Amino acid sequence: MLHSLPALTVPIVTLPAALSSIGDNLNASIAYLGAARFQGYWNATSNAATGSGLAEAASGPFSTLLISGGYHSSTNLTASAGDYWQVTGSGTTSVDGQTDWNLNDWAIYSGSAGGSGTWKKLAFEDTIASIILGDLSSSSFHMGVENDKHVIFDSGSVHSGSSNFVFDYDTNKVSITGALGVTGNTALTGTLHLSGDMLTSASIMSIAHGNPSLVSVSTTIPNGYNARMYGPITIATGKTLHVEGDSVLQITDVS
Repeated sequence: MLHSLPALTVPIVTLPAALSSIGDNLNASIAYLGAARFQGYWNATSNAATGSGLAEAASGPFSTLLISGGYHSSTNLTASAGDYWQVTGSGTTSVDGQTDWNLNDWAIYSGSAGGSGTWKKLAFEDTIASIILGDLSSSSFHMGVENDKHVIFDSGSVHSGSSNFVFDYDTNKVSITGALGVTGNTALTGTLHLSGDMLTSASIMSIAHGNPSLVSVSTTIPNGYNARMYGPITIATGKTLHVEGDSVLQITDVS
């Protein structure tokens, strides 16, 4: 039951009217469930904004966006509980007593059952860990374009991402820059492309194994390895095939 939850430390975002009757039992703190209504990008220095243009969201540029308690009259917008704007320009525009807006913070409209409300700040560090009860009709969770394609993972006590670990949704490709450690069996369906060495201390079983006839990247067989290549092979100009120390490379001619 919701009223049995411990008090949370994220800023309050008022419950929608349908759930307002239990709001008093949550000690004025609540998590955010879903992504509410992402409206667009707000510059907290100039108070200008650009709407996201998404369904049921604001569109077009606004020279003056927020005022305490809602939207500036020039926008012709009506604030609703769960509306939120992402800060793309940090600044000190005063809105409902809040003046320290930082890059990627959220300005969220906390509306009451009576229709009045205020803008609340949700710091970027809290946006991922927070759950907001609002409009659950959206299937997206907005994090900012600089995080595009990043795979989200837990880093200490917060969720994070990295350009070294990405999923390209256009090509359905996962890319990792750095080392990949695997313990246990790995089943692959499709093609595995490697731009570096793959070292394993276990067996590799496959229907077929091959290597390119042209060595187009400099390659090193590290110390302590026995290796086999299928030839004939040609080493491209400017590239090397180096066998270190006590390693052995056997080239089997299959021509």
